[in-house]
Amino acid sequence: MTALQELIEIIKDKRKESEISNTLLRFCQVEAEKLLEKEKEQIIDAFENGEYMVFVKERLDYDHEDYEFNDSEEFYKVKYENTQK
Repeated sequence: MTALQELIEIIKDKRKESEISNTLLRFCQVEAEKLLEKEKEQIIDAFENGEYMVFVKERLDYDHEDYEFNDSEEFYKVKYENTQK
């Protein structure tokens, strides 16, 4: 289960516990559910980048300047923290 899926389950459980602020919780649940497809695309993108880097690093002529990301930390920062490379 992804972090976003866990959040959705937490929200669902909280909605069962109380009618107070149920409207806000429902809104949060709906918005989180809308983001599931984006999260899926991000996971696929990260996996594919990792697979590509494994292939690239196995080549003898690997030069890190030739590739978009050098490691997973850089991939995360550029993709999700809007950090310029």
